[in-house]
Amino acid sequence: MEKRKHLQRIAFIGLMIVLLFVVLSTATYAWYSANNVVGAGVISFRSSSSDVGGFLTIGKDKTAKETELTFDTTGKISPMIPTVDGVIGSTKLAQFMQFQKTFEGLDGAGQLVAMLDGTAATPLLLSVGGQKYFYINNIAPENDITVKVEYTVVGELKEKLHIAMFVGEKEEDSALLGIMSGSGSIHYGNIKVGEVVDNKPVMENAYKATGSITFTVPRNSSVCIRLAAWLDGVDMKNENGNKSTSFSLTFSEAV
Repeated sequence: MEKRKHLQRIAFIGLMIVLLFVVLSTATYAWYSANNVVGAGVISFRSSSSDVGGFLTIGKDKTAKETELTFDTTGKISPMIPTVDGVIGSTKLAQFMQFQKTFEGLDGAGQLVAMLDGTAATPLLLSVGGQKYFYINNIAPENDITVKVEYTVVGELKEKLHIAMFVGEKEEDSALLGIMSGSGSIHYGNIKVGEVVDNKPVMENAYKATGSITFTVPRNSSVCIRLAAWLDGVDMKNENGNKSTSFSLTFSEAV
């Protein structure tokens, strides 16, 4: 039995799933821009394995056997901020998805302030065939697998792009695993007219500064994943309008 488990482990190590996320700017915008957006390019999972019998698969359902997944064309990603602080393991998806956006301008003293109270906004939930979640499946009959999600964010907008990962079968039970970003400055709060836009608090309990997230997929079981993406609305200037960034995500066995 121990020998068999060892062989299963070796077979799995060869499997890696990578998400490539390219964001291409198509417009100019100001801080908390209410009207301008950034478009996103093709998103896909790719895998390679020199071993036969890898135990990690990905797909739209729990029976999926694929090692590659392509997301729908993402449309638009807007600058905005969540209204609540995120706490790993306890903040639920529905709580977190309450975002706001507005636009800024100069007050009488020449200071940049919010010109309107924040209006409701929603970050982009990545989808596959219209389905806004996907599954990581462990088809090993005997072994739980601890999965490490490693990520990198590079490019001119890397400090603005944030992607929150949630895990849970039902949407109401889906809990925050962490926020992946090229910056530790993930702003949040309610936006009030007349306030200085860059004075928002920064999350302290959600950012994954190590560049990795871990979770366990039980043997012969599945984990449901949701990914929400947005651009941090604070300090987004017009010159950001022609910039781009890319995001890569790798699932592999934590060793």
